[in-house]
Formats: sequence, C-alpha cells, structure tokens
Amino acid sequence: MANKKLSINDIAKHLNISKSTVSLVINGKASERRISKDLQKKVLDYVKDVGFQPHHLAQSLATGRSNSIGLVVENIADSFFGPIAMMIENLAKNHGFRVMYSSTLGDPQTANEIINFFRRSQLDGYIIAPTIGIDKIVQEMVAEKIPIVLFDRDPIAGVHFVGTNNKEATIEACTHIFTQGFRNIGFVTLDSSQSQMSDRLEGYK
Repeated sequence: MANKKLSINDIAKHLNISKSTVSLVINGKASERRISKDLQKKVLDYVKDVGFQPHHLAQSLATGRSNSIGLVVENIADSFFGPIAMMIENLAKNHGFRVMYSSTLGDPQTANEIINFFRRSQLDGYIIAPTIGIDKIVQEMVAEKIPIVLFDRDPIAGVHFVGTNNKEATIEACTHIFTQGFRNIGFVTLDSSQSQMSDRLEGYK
C-alpha cells in the first residue's frame, strides 16, 4: 500500500544507503554525482512503489527550483486581473509550472510582505503588477538575477515590462467618438498617480 508519510530518512534506512544519495536521486542530481544507474533505479522503483511524495519546499531547497511562479496583483478578484491570472496559470501549466498568487490591494507594505514570503518559498520567477513602494525589493531581486516581469502599471527602470498603450488607446477611442459626430466627450477616471491612469487622462486631454 502506498505510504506518503515516509521520509527520505525512512527510505535511506530501508535501502541501507545514505540520505544524501536518496535526495540526489529523487531530485534528479544522481548522474552528475556519478551515482550508478542500478542504484538510481533501485531508489526510484522503491519511491514509486511506496508512493513517496517529497515535501515541496524541501525539494525546492534541494534543487534550487520550485517550478512555481509568483503572480502579485492589486486584486485577484478584479475583472481585469482575474482573467489575466487564469491565462497565466494555463500557460504556466502547459510548461510544467504552477502559479502562486496574492493580492496587494494597493498597499506597499502588503506587497513587500507578499514578495518576501514568495522569496522564502524559492519561486523561480515573478509576474508583478507593481504598487508604489516596491522599487527597492524589485531592484534587489533583479540584482540577484531572479526573473521578473512587471505588467500593467508603473514600470521600474531596468526591469522587463509588459503594458498597454493607454495614451494611444484613449486617443483612438476619443477620435472614433468624434468622427461619429459627437463633440461633448466625457472622461471618467480616478484621482490616481498610477501610470496607466495618468496616461489615459493625458490621451483624453
């Protein structure tokens, strides 16, 4: 019967080998450490037989990879961010990654806490809709060569960014309405310093 509560130590004792050997085999590093194919097969066959599943965090610490991406947005329930999150999750799944996501609600302290928590979880990369006040932590991650893509608002110098041409899109929308014969064109927005909001207002003006 499968026993998913076994530890690497239990497997090592059963097979009469070291814990480090079991860990290397499970985490795909056996060949580079010149562990024999026969011993690799012995470990993998036993692991499969007992249904052992390594702890996700322990495995990521051992391999340096978690096959996970952190998605940080203002509000995951928002009608804009929700569909984007679903598309990112589907694409990530197709490439063997899972997505962990959380909402900042526009609060810099919350954003920094979320990102620091994700960093401790050894995520492989980040997709972030930045809020004001996270420049420092993002620049630290870039310096550490952690893959990051920012999107939607407030690009940070030196960091990959994907955004909408908000100014041009607003100009196009207003021009379209104007060509339909309308002259009193209103624009409803928020009192916000976020780049996407200010770009739309600039396009309207």
